[in-house]
Amino acid sequence: MRMGSLVALLAISASAVSGCQTTTPEFGGAIAGTSGSGGTSSTFGGTGTGTGTGGTGTGTGSTTGTSTGQVVSNGSTSFAFNDGGAVTDGSAGTLATITNAGGGLNNESASVAVDVSSGGLTWADPIDMPLLSNTVSTPAGVPNLGGAYSEYRQIDTDTDAELQIWEYTHSRIGQYAVWFDSSAPNNNNVALFYDGNATPDTALPAATATYNGSFGGVAVASNWANGVRVQNDPFDTAELAGDEWSPNGTWRVTGTSQVVADFGAGTVTGSITNTTWRRYDASPTSPDGYITITPTETSRPFHDYTMSGTITGSTYTGNVLGPVGTVVTGDNSLSGGFFGPNAEETAGVLRSFTTAPDPSDGVSPNEDNRRGFIDIRGVFQGD
Repeated sequence: MRMGSLVALLAISASAVSGCQTTTPEFGGAIAGTSGSGGTSSTFGGTGTGTGTGGTGTGTGSTTGTSTGQVVSNGSTSFAFNDGGAVTDGSAGTLATITNAGGGLNNESASVAVDVSSGGLTWADPIDMPLLSNTVSTPAGVPNLGGAYSEYRQIDTDTDAELQIWEYTHSRIGQYAVWFDSSAPNNNNVALFYDGNATPDTALPAATATYNGSFGGVAVASNWANGVRVQNDPFDTAELAGDEWSPNGTWRVTGTSQVVADFGAGTVTGSITNTTWRRYDASPTSPDGYITITPTETSRPFHDYTMSGTITGSTYTGNVLGPVGTVVTGDNSLSGGFFGPNAEETAGVLRSFTTAPDPSDGVSPNEDNRRGFIDIRGVFQGD
């Protein structure tokens, strides 16, 4: 954090296990992982053999004990989505229980409960997920959000569930997803969350602070007319300038973000910029099957976003907007907080739905079936 300085990042990757449900994890979880030296298994309270506090819940971790995180009603702030709808007012809480915390691979598992009662959603039951990866740095194939990375995963013929956590000095961000559960009323259950050691209200700075970092998320684009590349794809040797491409589909989005907190005025402003969009197309000429649209590709309909909100204590809420005149912003939400003894870090979640102001054929301003749409959601963390 620079007094007078915020930010985060994510991914999508397709994964399949023989005889199991095929999924598309938003954050690109590793299907196979190894323990890195010095990795942590601190999640929602409890680090190794110590005792920790996260948000408003506390927990204790040990190599033989149980670490219980936030209470659902006051726990990790979450935006929750599934086939039945969404809860984006920040009232959806998550409760993570990590068994044998600190036990490492083959000795540790997690289960997560999500409280979506405020939005009237029906969520999948908690699922026990073994620890799959626990590293100091993010492994290959997973979005590099910095911090220590932990991933819990259960995948079989009846279930595909995943918990991913990026942990920093004072805060945590992550995703809990039940992509498929044969007993669940809704599939594609996704909760994006943040929590940590909240800054006491009395310790918040009096001046302005700027937090810089990265953003990561997933976006669904639909109903756009095809574009023509002005640049070569930096990775796919068959995607060349002059080629036609479709903006439609599900994209992994990474970029930079900045949040400026004016503690005296009680406001936050910020931006998401320089975003790279990647879509899995199983392309044989790409090293990972993705096509890539860079920030300087002028044929893209994807744009930067601005954030604004109001600070209440050590938290803030507000809106995420697309560029004026370029898109019309509909449903949008921002929720974040300050963490550390003196607000050294910030973390949050966001969601924005934007619509092209004019139809793709330019014939009439009222042809909604010819407009383009983008629904983006993600997390950020910065210092």
